[in-house]
Amino acid sequence: MSLKQLPSFQQLFNACRVLKLTSSIGDMDRLYDEYSSTKTVVQGIVSQQVFQTNGFCFFQSCQEVPATLFQFVSFVLSVPSSNAFPERIFSLMNAKCRQERNRMAVSLIKSELQVYTNYTFSCHEFHSFVLSDQKLIDAAARNDKYKWKHRR
Repeated sequence: MSLKQLPSFQQLFNACRVLKLTSSIGDMDRLYDEYSSTKTVVQGIVSQQVFQTNGFCFFQSCQEVPATLFQFVSFVLSVPSSNAFPERIFSLMNAKCRQERNRMAVSLIKSELQVYTNYTFSCHEFHSFVLSDQKLIDAAARNDKYKWKHRR
């Protein structure tokens, strides 16, 4: 099945069966009715190649959203096309967790990975950001973050 041409209902049905969606989608007759009633509109969207860049443009333009068809498309588009992102995270994790740093807590590795992957600041921008947030400076100065210091 490709987004370059409108799939047939048989292809939708086979995809539901392979992905084991028949029980969650429920009534296949309803899916067929929704497919049949929206076929001409979807065909126009597919021929304009809009669906490839924004799969939900059709559903945004509907006055009444075909629920079963929407559930199917939502599931299919939520399946990742590759595992490159998790592989990248594990690669970064292995780079952070090396022999010299073998006593690191999992929470520290998690925090480092979150900062590394989510912040796009340069050093100067991050420095300015930190200096402008007094609550962050106060939290960094407190000893509350060192739970092992309170055990003694």
